[in-house]
Parts: sequence; C-alpha cells; structure tokens
Amino acid sequence: MRAVRIHKLTSTDAFIAFDLDDAPSATGVVRCARKVLESSASELARASTYMFAAFGLEVGGASAGINAEGDDVAAAKAAFVEEIAEMVAAGTFLPNPALGVTPEDLAALTGADTRSALRFESVGGTPLPDHLVGVGAVAAAEALSGDLSGRTVAIDGFDAAGPTLATELAARGAKVVAIATRSGAAVSKDGFDATALSEAWAAHGQDLVSELGVEAGMEWKVRATPVDVFFAGAKIGSIDHKNADKLPVKAIVPTGPLPYTTKAWVMLERRDVKLLPDFASIGGQVFAGFPPDGVDTIDGAVAAARSAVTDLIAEISTHERGAVMGGFAHAESFLRTWRDELPFGRPLAP
Repeated sequence: MRAVRIHKLTSTDAFIAFDLDDAPSATGVVRCARKVLESSASELARASTYMFAAFGLEVGGASAGINAEGDDVAAAKAAFVEEIAEMVAAGTFLPNPALGVTPEDLAALTGADTRSALRFESVGGTPLPDHLVGVGAVAAAEALSGDLSGRTVAIDGFDAAGPTLATELAARGAKVVAIATRSGAAVSKDGFDATALSEAWAAHGQDLVSELGVEAGMEWKVRATPVDVFFAGAKIGSIDHKNADKLPVKAIVPTGPLPYTTKAWVMLERRDVKLLPDFASIGGQVFAGFPPDGVDTIDGAVAAARSAVTDLIAEISTHERGAVMGGFAHAESFLRTWRDELPFGRPLAP
C-alpha cells in the first residue's frame, strides 16, 4: 500500500505502519479497536509525513493499530507498550494516543520519549495538541478566506478540538450554525454559543448534539447546511464524489486527517470552493511535541502554531493550481532536502 512498511508486533495482535524507513524518527497515533485496518493506518502515516514536512521537521509519519476487544484490551495494550519500549527509547517510534488509547495507557513510555513535555499540558481542559489543532484551523480559515466576522460556520466532527474551535471563532465574530458528531447533528440559524458548546462537550462528549436546545438530527444534516466555512473532521473520506457537488459551502478547512478523496478534491475545485490540505490546517499540533528552540510555555507554543499555520497557508494559497497542490509542493520541497526520493502517493482519502 503506497510503499508503507508494516511492522508486525510479536507479543500481541498489533502493528505499526512506518511511512519512511530512513526517517531519523517517526511519530503517529495508536488506535485500539476490534479491527484496525492496515490500509487506513498507512494513509494516516502518509498524512503525518506531509504534516511534519510542511512545518520543516525531519520526522516520518507512522500509525499503529492494536486489534483487541472486550476483556482482552487491557492485556493487549500492556503488551504493545512493553514491546515498543525499545523503539521509543531509540526514537524509532514516538506514539500518540488516539481512538481507544489514553495517555495513561502510554504512561510507561513517557520517560524515554524525547519530545517536549508541553504535549501533556492543557488549556481550559483541552489537551494542548487538540487546542493547537483548533487554534491552527481558525488561523488557516482566516488566511484562506479573510476576516471571519459575520461568517457562518459548520463543524463536522466536533471533537476534543471543538471547544477551542468554537471559542476562537466566536472571538472573531463568526457564527457556528451547525455541528455534527458520531451521535448526530445540531443546526441553529441563530448560531450556538461557544461557552455552551464547550460545557456540553465537557459534560456529554459526542452526545452534546442532544443537549443544545435544538432537535438533534442525522449526521448528514451538517453537510446540507449552507455556510461560508466548513470545518471537516468527521472521518477519512467523509467528502467524496457522492456529496462534493452538493456541499453548500464556500470554503473547507480540515480539522481531521484526509477528509476528501481525489475525486472530491477535483470536483470542489471546479466549483471554486476554497480548499486546504489537511496536513496544513491541523499542523498546529506539531508544536506541542516539537516546539521551536526557546519555546517552553503554552503561550509560546500557541503563538508559534498560529504564526506558522498562517504563514504556510498564505504561501501555498498562491500556487497556480490551488492551495492543496501548493501544500503538496511545499511539503515535497522540504522532503527533497533530506531524502533522495519522495514517498509514492500523496495523502488523500482513497
């Protein structure tokens, strides 16, 4: 699959997808579920490689999967952590918790992980990496579309970065009129209060759509709501050739990996919908683990992330074929500075 190497663990049913064998180190998410697909892990690893490259980091992308369910989960996670301990100490693989995996599950690896301890900080209850996704995504939206005051917004895939997104958007005068989670969608022409969204997320998580004073509907309703800016983070390939022509939006800013397929990208650009590559708009998170020299505070990481994302979007948006192609060109230009060959295949949903 796109030349990504799959490393199988021996102590439990688990694997790590490594995108670049010659990277000084590799970083990516660890997910635990009944069946984590190697194909999706490979896609995530490739997207991570481009994210690091876009921000000038010689770090390869990786993505791990632990296949377990029920009573077997705890033992499988423990075996995974024990087996990868030498990799972490060597910097070969530096894991981030994701679906089904908590920071506590990986706590035994903390001492050997050379990344900044800032990644364990939080802002208003939101983990710093997720906070930086929200900060960067709103900065990206501004750089792409200009002043957000009075603009209508939808958030598809309201997650841990959602409270920051809502707060940053409110501060800029934007109005969030639709959100969606795995539990459904909530739509209000009057807009949702950022504080109410944050409190509902803290109390109810994915079920917050039923706690906002409006009738919750099917998840697809968020994609049927006309808005100026659409934040796309629901799942890989949530925007495809079946819905790309129907999305009533003017601009799309990813808040999760690989939201559109190649066909959807082409269709949306033909409609003159402004688009960004996911690895650019969610890239603020890299500044939690890899802050610039001299940055050792939350405020410093936030400022660095906001500035870097803004500058990146301004640059790639000038590409003659649009910001997505501009993002590919920018990341690949950096990859060529330390690799003889580019990885085969660009990060887009299959």
